[in-house]
Amino acid sequence: MPRKVAALLIALAVAGGPAGAGETYDLMFREGTLSTASGVPYAVTLTYDVEVAGPTVERGAAPAYRVALSADAEGSAVLTQLQQGDAGPPRRLGAFPTGAGNPVIMYFLESTLRDVASVTGSSPFYLRNRIKEALLGPADITAATIDFGGTPIQAQQVTIHPFAEIPEKSRMGALGDLALSVVVADAVPGWYGQLAARTPDATAPGAYAHVLTLTDATEAHP
Repeated sequence: MPRKVAALLIALAVAGGPAGAGETYDLMFREGTLSTASGVPYAVTLTYDVEVAGPTVERGAAPAYRVALSADAEGSAVLTQLQQGDAGPPRRLGAFPTGAGNPVIMYFLESTLRDVASVTGSSPFYLRNRIKEALLGPADITAATIDFGGTPIQAQQVTIHPFAEIPEKSRMGALGDLALSVVVADAVPGWYGQLAARTPDATAPGAYAHVLTLTDATEAHP
């Protein structure tokens, strides 16, 4: 997982995005989201609650855990997975340059891709390319409101359906209609209020959900 996250982060974010990238990509991979207005990385630990439901959980995957993002002594953004109920040692997922944006988006996409590939038997390389293509195309962009710290924040929800038009969709079951969405706003620490992968009918056979929700932003260095 760490190598995949790092590889995609470098390919899609550090390089500034592909030539001609449009609104979908710019909203999903906003740069500077881990810096203050002056460009200095802010010393805040962001905590995301993670909930997973569907075939992977039925096979033994953890249905809930947390992911934390904080700065290290070198100023890199360090992504760490905290075990369910904070039991057991945390697992370091990788360190990333803060200027490239918030790497939680890459963790979310790669975790979802891994689950889809495992359930459907599809090539992860093929699925990853379909996601990349969707990021460069149009998206459903709607107004949204997210609650953070008891305060409602006006935001945007950006949704793509990366497998909707591919020939293999008929063999993917419920996952062929998977929607990937992010709720984003400048007023949300780290840009992402929620990142979600969901099939449209939660009660259908093979239904799947993978949701990361920002729950805390704590000053690391008062």
